[in-house]
Amino acid sequence: MTQEPAAPASQDPVHLKLDLLTHFMMESRADQIRARKTILRAQWITCGVGVLAALVTAVVVVLWKLP
Repeated sequence: MTQEPAAPASQDPVHLKLDLLTHFMMESRADQIRARKTILRAQWITCGVGVLAALVTAVVVVLWKLP
């Protein structure tokens, strides 16, 4: 009575599915990180534009009040 060798772990359908799910989860995580970085960059740019606008407004108001 001979026993067939077990399939390697990488060829097992369950392991293949787990590998695929792990791959997609890691890819999804990378996409989330990229999206968060993009959002953070946009927030910093918006903040910078707001600060710049406030400074320009302050300078205009000061210069307007000068005799």
